[in-house]
Amino acid sequence: FKFSLPWASLIMAFLAFPLALIAQRKGGIAVSVLFSLVVGFAYWVVMALGVNLGHRGALPPIIAAWMAPIMFVLGGVWLFRYMD
Repeated sequence: FKFSLPWASLIMAFLAFPLALIAQRKGGIAVSVLFSLVVGFAYWVVMALGVNLGHRGALPPIIAAWMAPIMFVLGGVWLFRYMD
Protein backbone atom coordinates (compact mmCIF):
# COMPACT_ATOMS: atom_id res chain seq x y z
CA PHE A 1 0.00 0.00 0.00
CA LYS A 2 2.80 2.42 0.79
CA PHE A 3 4.15 1.92 -2.74
CA SER A 4 0.81 2.25 -4.53
CA LEU A 5 -0.53 5.28 -2.64
CA PRO A 6 1.98 7.81 -4.06
CA TRP A 7 0.75 6.94 -7.55
CA ALA A 8 -2.69 8.35 -6.70
CA SER A 9 -1.77 11.93 -7.56
CA LEU A 10 -0.31 10.93 -10.93
CA ILE A 11 -3.36 8.82 -11.73
CA MET A 12 -5.71 11.69 -10.79
CA ALA A 13 -3.77 14.01 -13.11
CA PHE A 14 -3.98 11.36 -15.85
CA LEU A 15 -7.76 11.24 -15.40
CA ALA A 16 -8.20 15.00 -15.05
CA PHE A 17 -7.28 15.88 -18.61
CA PRO A 18 -9.95 13.91 -20.49
CA LEU A 19 -12.54 14.61 -17.80
CA ALA A 20 -11.90 18.34 -18.06
CA LEU A 21 -12.34 18.27 -21.82
CA ILE A 22 -15.55 16.26 -21.58
CA ALA A 23 -16.97 18.49 -18.86
CA GLN A 24 -15.99 21.64 -20.73
CA ARG A 25 -18.25 20.61 -23.60
CA LYS A 26 -21.10 19.55 -21.33
CA GLY A 27 -21.52 22.38 -18.85
CA GLY A 28 -18.46 24.36 -17.92
CA ILE A 29 -16.39 24.64 -14.79
CA ALA A 30 -19.07 23.50 -12.35
CA VAL A 31 -19.36 20.15 -14.11
CA SER A 32 -15.56 19.82 -14.18
CA VAL A 33 -15.34 20.38 -10.43
CA LEU A 34 -18.18 17.93 -9.81
CA PHE A 35 -16.51 15.26 -11.99
CA SER A 36 -13.20 15.72 -10.18
CA LEU A 37 -14.83 15.39 -6.76
CA VAL A 38 -16.74 12.27 -7.79
CA VAL A 39 -13.65 10.63 -9.29
CA GLY A 40 -11.50 11.51 -6.28
CA PHE A 41 -14.08 10.12 -3.87
CA ALA A 42 -14.49 6.97 -5.98
CA TYR A 43 -10.72 6.45 -5.95
CA TRP A 44 -10.67 6.81 -2.17
CA VAL A 45 -13.54 4.31 -1.78
CA VAL A 46 -11.94 1.72 -4.08
CA MET A 47 -8.57 2.14 -2.37
CA ALA A 48 -10.15 1.71 1.08
CA LEU A 49 -12.06 -1.34 -0.14
CA GLY A 50 -8.86 -2.89 -1.50
CA VAL A 51 -6.96 -2.27 1.72
CA ASN A 52 -9.81 -3.70 3.76
CA LEU A 53 -9.99 -6.83 1.58
CA GLY A 54 -6.23 -7.20 1.86
CA HIS A 55 -6.28 -6.96 5.65
CA ARG A 56 -9.05 -9.54 5.88
CA GLY A 57 -7.19 -11.96 3.62
CA ALA A 58 -9.86 -11.98 0.90
CA LEU A 59 -7.34 -10.76 -1.67
CA PRO A 60 -3.59 -11.20 -1.88
CA PRO A 61 -1.87 -8.07 -0.51
CA ILE A 62 -0.29 -7.04 -3.82
CA ILE A 63 -3.64 -7.17 -5.65
CA ALA A 64 -5.44 -5.40 -2.81
CA ALA A 65 -2.90 -2.56 -2.78
CA TRP A 66 -2.79 -2.06 -6.55
CA MET A 67 -6.50 -2.62 -7.28
CA ALA A 68 -7.50 1.08 -7.33
CA PRO A 69 -4.49 2.35 -9.31
CA ILE A 70 -4.93 -0.30 -11.98
CA MET A 71 -8.68 0.23 -12.27
CA PHE A 72 -8.37 4.00 -12.58
CA VAL A 73 -5.46 3.87 -15.04
CA LEU A 74 -7.53 1.56 -17.24
CA GLY A 75 -10.41 4.02 -16.92
CA GLY A 76 -8.10 6.86 -17.95
CA VAL A 77 -6.85 4.90 -20.95
CA TRP A 78 -10.46 4.25 -21.94
CA LEU A 79 -11.29 7.96 -21.63
CA PHE A 80 -8.26 8.95 -23.72
CA ARG A 81 -9.18 6.41 -26.35
CA TYR A 82 -12.69 7.77 -26.82
CA MET A 83 -11.75 11.45 -26.59
CA ASP A 84 -12.41 13.46 -29.76
